[in-house]
Amino acid sequence: GYAAGAAGIGVAGVPSSLLLLFYLTEIVRVPPASAGLLIGITKIWDVLVDPALGGAVERYSRRRGQRAPLAFVSALAYVLALLGLFALPAQSGPLGSLLLVVGLLIVSSVAHTAFLVLKLALADDMTRGAAERMGLFAYSGVLTALLTLAATAMVPFLIRWGGDGARGYALMAGGIAIFGALSFLAFLLSTRDYPVRQDGGKAAEPALWQSIRLSFGNRPYYYLLGFLLCFGTSAGLLSAYLPYINQYLLRAGPGSLSVLGSITLVCMLASMPLIARLVRRHGNLGTVRYANSVFLLSFPLLWLASYGPIWATWAAVAVFGFGAGGMAILLQSTIIDIAKLRLAGGVAVSMGVYLGIFMAAQKLGQSAGSVLAGLLLDWSGFVPGQAEQNPRALQVLRLGYTLAPMLLTALGTLCVLRIRLPERDGAPD
Repeated sequence: GYAAGAAGIGVAGVPSSLLLLFYLTEIVRVPPASAGLLIGITKIWDVLVDPALGGAVERYSRRRGQRAPLAFVSALAYVLALLGLFALPAQSGPLGSLLLVVGLLIVSSVAHTAFLVLKLALADDMTRGAAERMGLFAYSGVLTALLTLAATAMVPFLIRWGGDGARGYALMAGGIAIFGALSFLAFLLSTRDYPVRQDGGKAAEPALWQSIRLSFGNRPYYYLLGFLLCFGTSAGLLSAYLPYINQYLLRAGPGSLSVLGSITLVCMLASMPLIARLVRRHGNLGTVRYANSVFLLSFPLLWLASYGPIWATWAAVAVFGFGAGGMAILLQSTIIDIAKLRLAGGVAVSMGVYLGIFMAAQKLGQSAGSVLAGLLLDWSGFVPGQAEQNPRALQVLRLGYTLAPMLLTALGTLCVLRIRLPERDGAPD
């Protein structure tokens, strides 16, 4: 049941991560730079609000003694925002559509943060240690990959069944929203009775902004956030460009986009047993470094494959999937362990504050990929809806989903190599 929560987020997030930038430029006819900035502006909200939101969610849950009420509200808001994003009323006009998108993205973002903070904290309530928690995350990752794979396969066929255009996207959002809502319902029904674990012996927590300031002393935590930002931006660039690559470089139809997404998810799923074995032998952090090496290798392979037949791109995307596979659960488990490190003087910082900052960094990285993709498309002279693009636009597309994310991933590698975990019960270095 717990795994269905992550699956709900994964399923309902497929349309936005895969098609939002493409939808805004090709269907709503928003200029690429404006569309990318539009998505990025809402992430400024995340940076400002998510740390406070994470702390507030944790405090409220502890007072109530349960997490289910807030989980229900956040899951409902997330599904409704998805419906609104891909069913923008035609009569709202360009400015009205932009304002609606900003408002709906903010609602979606707040709901996403609140739900994931609740879900990750619940994992700590349900388990007795890091090994047991990793097992819970691994099972959750497998179910999420399977259901997200199904949703990814459904998306292009639902759009085509709806007649393409605005109606097709609205129908697709409705179908995926129902799929996601059922996953959320399974999570809520199966976890509603778990109480919040109260740490009776824990020292009183400082005020919110003092907690954020004190968290800066946890250097491993912020090195991991730096890696997360680079990883998220790289993956966001690839996701944002994939529909354009499929259409303008690979010259393939909507079915091919589904194949590309499905290959990625299948390889992520196939990597899970290997990830679990590596964690037992090298720990969470060592496994992150191994997986990141494969992730980094995938980008030069994608560049080479873009000049060859479509099966070469499928093979390179498979390498990407193996590198990215398990990274989400590895980072979640590692972040919880690092967040529990004692600060100087034994000061206690709320887990919710750490998780809120983590969510802000995660979403900032993903949105930075969309912003960068939109700016590069606009600079290249890309014309939305045009059957043929100019040579510079095609070259920017090719380099934008290969060289740019490769450089970002190399920067993230420097961050993860800087992490040095202290001895158990020691203070962060």
